[in-house]
Amino acid sequence: MSNSEVFVSPADIAIAPIPSFTLQSGNLTTGVGFAATQAGHYCTGARIAWGGFTTSLKISLWRSSDSVRVATTTIAVSGNGLYTATFGSPFLLEAGLPYAITSWDTSGTSYCTINTGTTGTGPAGYLLPGAALGENALGGQYIVYCPYLQPSSIFGVYASGDAVPSTYYPALGFTIEPTMD
Repeated sequence: MSNSEVFVSPADIAIAPIPSFTLQSGNLTTGVGFAATQAGHYCTGARIAWGGFTTSLKISLWRSSDSVRVATTTIAVSGNGLYTATFGSPFLLEAGLPYAITSWDTSGTSYCTINTGTTGTGPAGYLLPGAALGENALGGQYIVYCPYLQPSSIFGVYASGDAVPSTYYPALGFTIEPTMD
């Protein structure tokens, strides 16, 4: 799947004028849950919106069935912008199995969240118009956003430090998305 096929994405929404994104203080791994709807597709890395200082971000792909980090890479970021991270080897996704794509600031001081303004809809209202559990969030072709930890954890999954996502926060969106092939 090319980025041109992505209709709505956390990374693109974060860099849009409204909502925008905010750099938060904290040592958290943050990300989103997703699943391939068809067999034979690979996660090649991630796109992430970063709004802050120069640092390195560790991008990881986690498998929900055993909480294992199955792919990782580190990228340098140099301020506000949209960045792409590519894994050394694409990871073959099992259709229907939830995964999480996450980022962690290697300095352990910051993470980005999506601002939703005052509409009260939360991130899912912007990212999933008319969709249940992420249906069609990425064009409805062969990937959907979905719960990674709990039925309501469409987006906000996180953990303290550089770790597997262990907590969900359904009212908070994070500025990362998987890239697919």
